[in-house]
Amino acid sequence: MILSKEQALERTLNAAVRATIALEDPLPVHVVLMATYDALREYAKAKSIFIEIEWTDYIKDEYQQQWVNEYFKNKFYFLKHGTPDVASVSFENITAINDMQLLHNIAMFRNIFRRTSAHMNQFLTLLIGIYPDILRWENVKLTANAKEELFETSSNLDRKDMLI
Repeated sequence: MILSKEQALERTLNAAVRATIALEDPLPVHVVLMATYDALREYAKAKSIFIEIEWTDYIKDEYQQQWVNEYFKNKFYFLKHGTPDVASVSFENITAINDMQLLHNIAMFRNIFRRTSAHMNQFLTLLIGIYPDILRWENVKLTANAKEELFETSSNLDRKDMLI
């Protein structure tokens, strides 16, 4: 099997979506998400594609300290290279952290390749239902009709409804 970088990244993100929706073990999902994040960032850099996607674009001000610093960075550095040098880190809320990282990775993928997959779109639908008040949905580039339809579709969903 020969895959382009785009195909490999799409398959990795799609697998992360399936595992996230199915509530599989969140620790390996986190590792896959962080590896994909690094690969997307490196690919964009190699192709001179500027990616101006920040957590602050998607997380409301009142939640940024909690989501970005406490959850994202702490676990990322612990698993990646052990900084800060601690013996253990709490992985409480890892599913929610993975959700936010997957959102970020999907936004990066869309920025680089100008498209998303059906899996990625289905995850966004689920995310709206789970986190209707935390995210800045106005920054998600969708038409008003598409946003309304997503909110209507996702209002009563949970992960078990979304198994792919």
